[in-house]
Amino acid sequence: MSTPALANLILAAPDVDTQEFDVLAGSIRHVAGKITLYASDTDFALEASKKVHGGAFRAGDSRATVSVAGLQTIRVSGVSAGDPLGHSYYGSNTTVLTQLSRLLRPPVQLSNPLGASDGGGSLFPIQDDEDR
Repeated sequence: MSTPALANLILAAPDVDTQEFDVLAGSIRHVAGKITLYASDTDFALEASKKVHGGAFRAGDSRATVSVAGLQTIRVSGVSAGDPLGHSYYGSNTTVLTQLSRLLRPPVQLSNPLGASDGGGSLFPIQDDEDR
Protein backbone atom coordinates (compact mmCIF):
# COMPACT_ATOMS: atom_id res chain seq x y z
CA MET A 1 0.00 0.00 0.00
CA SER A 2 1.48 3.37 -1.01
CA THR A 3 1.56 6.45 1.20
CA PRO A 4 -1.16 8.97 0.32
CA ALA A 5 -0.04 12.27 -1.20
CA LEU A 6 -1.79 14.24 1.56
CA ALA A 7 -1.86 13.54 5.28
CA ASN A 8 -5.17 15.34 5.72
CA LEU A 9 -7.57 16.76 3.15
CA ILE A 10 -9.80 19.44 4.65
CA LEU A 11 -13.13 20.30 3.06
CA ALA A 12 -14.57 23.46 4.60
CA ALA A 13 -18.23 24.37 4.10
CA PRO A 14 -18.60 22.63 0.72
CA ASP A 15 -21.59 23.84 -1.27
CA VAL A 16 -22.18 20.50 -2.95
CA ASP A 17 -25.21 18.22 -2.97
CA THR A 18 -24.69 15.44 -0.41
CA GLN A 19 -25.08 12.61 -2.93
CA GLU A 20 -22.62 14.26 -5.31
CA PHE A 21 -20.28 14.91 -2.36
CA ASP A 22 -20.33 11.22 -1.41
CA VAL A 23 -19.30 10.24 -4.95
CA LEU A 24 -16.66 12.97 -5.32
CA ALA A 25 -15.10 12.51 -1.87
CA GLY A 26 -15.17 8.74 -2.29
CA SER A 27 -13.36 9.00 -5.62
CA ILE A 28 -10.51 11.08 -4.12
CA ARG A 29 -10.35 9.13 -0.85
CA HIS A 30 -7.07 7.50 -1.91
CA VAL A 31 -5.13 10.82 -2.06
CA ALA A 32 -5.37 11.53 1.68
CA GLY A 33 -4.71 9.64 4.87
CA LYS A 34 -7.64 11.48 6.48
CA ILE A 35 -10.50 13.58 5.14
CA THR A 36 -11.93 16.20 7.47
CA LEU A 37 -15.21 17.97 6.75
CA TYR A 38 -16.03 21.27 8.47
CA ALA A 39 -19.80 21.74 8.59
CA SER A 40 -22.24 24.15 10.22
CA ASP A 41 -25.99 24.49 10.55
CA THR A 42 -25.67 28.26 10.98
CA ASP A 43 -24.19 28.85 7.50
CA PHE A 44 -26.86 30.96 5.84
CA ALA A 45 -25.12 30.92 2.45
CA LEU A 46 -25.53 27.12 2.41
CA GLU A 47 -29.12 27.51 3.58
CA ALA A 48 -29.80 29.80 0.61
CA SER A 49 -28.08 27.34 -1.71
CA LYS A 50 -30.25 24.56 -0.31
CA LYS A 51 -33.37 26.56 -1.30
CA VAL A 52 -31.96 27.24 -4.77
CA HIS A 53 -31.31 23.51 -5.20
CA GLY A 54 -34.83 22.39 -4.37
CA GLY A 55 -34.33 21.79 -0.66
CA ALA A 56 -31.38 19.40 -1.03
CA PHE A 57 -28.94 19.67 1.87
CA ARG A 58 -25.44 20.84 1.03
CA ALA A 59 -22.49 18.76 2.29
CA GLY A 60 -21.22 21.68 4.40
CA ASP A 61 -24.45 21.74 6.40
CA SER A 62 -24.00 19.75 9.61
CA ARG A 63 -27.62 18.55 9.36
CA ALA A 64 -26.77 16.76 6.10
CA THR A 65 -26.10 13.05 5.94
CA VAL A 66 -22.85 12.24 4.18
CA SER A 67 -21.46 8.74 3.97
CA VAL A 68 -17.80 8.66 3.03
CA ALA A 69 -15.69 5.97 4.64
CA GLY A 70 -13.28 7.41 7.20
CA LEU A 71 -14.64 10.95 6.95
CA GLN A 72 -14.19 12.99 10.13
CA THR A 73 -16.85 15.69 10.50
CA ILE A 74 -16.25 18.71 12.70
CA ARG A 75 -19.44 20.61 13.55
CA VAL A 76 -18.80 24.33 14.01
CA SER A 77 -22.33 25.65 14.30
CA GLY A 78 -22.82 28.99 15.97
CA VAL A 79 -19.22 30.22 15.83
CA SER A 80 -18.58 33.84 14.98
CA ALA A 81 -17.86 34.02 11.26
CA GLY A 82 -17.17 37.69 10.76
CA ASP A 83 -19.71 37.86 7.95
CA PRO A 84 -23.51 38.08 8.08
CA LEU A 85 -23.95 34.83 6.13
CA GLY A 86 -21.86 32.71 8.50
CA HIS A 87 -20.03 31.09 5.59
CA SER A 88 -16.48 32.31 6.18
CA TYR A 89 -16.04 30.81 9.65
CA TYR A 90 -13.20 28.58 8.45
CA GLY A 91 -11.15 31.59 7.36
CA SER A 92 -12.05 34.19 9.95
CA ASN A 93 -12.74 32.50 13.28
CA THR A 94 -9.53 32.25 15.35
CA THR A 95 -10.57 29.02 17.08
CA VAL A 96 -11.27 27.30 13.76
CA LEU A 97 -8.07 28.70 12.23
CA THR A 98 -6.02 27.39 15.15
CA GLN A 99 -7.58 23.96 14.77
CA LEU A 100 -6.99 23.99 11.00
CA SER A 101 -3.38 24.95 11.61
CA ARG A 102 -2.94 21.96 13.89
CA LEU A 103 -4.54 19.62 11.38
CA LEU A 104 -2.28 20.86 8.59
CA ARG A 105 0.95 20.90 10.57
CA PRO A 106 3.30 18.16 9.33
CA PRO A 107 4.48 15.63 11.88
CA VAL A 108 7.77 16.51 13.54
CA GLN A 109 10.58 14.01 13.09
CA LEU A 110 12.34 14.19 16.46
CA SER A 111 15.11 11.88 15.26
CA ASN A 112 16.28 14.48 12.70
CA PRO A 113 18.11 17.57 13.95
CA LEU A 114 16.91 20.95 12.69
CA GLY A 115 18.47 21.80 9.37
CA ALA A 116 19.18 18.17 8.45
CA SER A 117 16.64 18.20 5.63
CA ASP A 118 18.30 21.16 3.88
CA GLY A 119 21.72 19.60 3.51
CA GLY A 120 22.88 20.12 7.07
CA GLY A 121 22.94 23.90 6.99
CA SER A 122 23.04 25.83 10.23
CA LEU A 123 20.07 27.60 11.69
CA PHE A 124 20.56 30.96 13.39
CA PRO A 125 18.27 32.60 15.91
CA ILE A 126 16.36 35.62 14.69
CA GLN A 127 17.93 38.78 16.06
CA ASP A 128 15.92 41.64 17.48
CA ASP A 129 16.57 45.10 16.05
CA GLU A 130 18.41 45.93 19.28
CA ASP A 131 20.90 43.10 18.69
CA ARG A 132 21.88 44.25 15.16
